[in-house]
Amino acid sequence: MKDTIFIKLRGNFVVWFAFAVLSATTLAASLVWPQWIEMLFGNQPDAGDGVEEWAITGVLTAMTLIVGAAAACSWRTRSTSSGKNQ
Repeated sequence: MKDTIFIKLRGNFVVWFAFAVLSATTLAASLVWPQWIEMLFGNQPDAGDGVEEWAITGVLTAMTLIVGAAAACSWRTRSTSSGKNQ
C-alpha cells in the first residue's frame, strides 16, 4: 500500500519539492554568507556594496515561496486524486 501511494505522489511533486529545497538552501546561504556568490564567480558586479546580493536574496525568497506553493498544490492534488481512485 505504501509503495503505491509513493508512486502516485512522485511526478511533479518531487520536481517542485527538489526546486524548493534547492532555492531554500541558496536563500539560507545568501542570508548567512552573502559573499558566497562573489566567491563562486570570482568577481564583484556591484563593486562590493551588497546591492546585488540583496537582489539575489529577494529573487530566491520569491522563488522559494512559489515553488514551495507549487509543491504543496501538487501534493494536495495527487493526495486527493489517489484517495478518489481507491
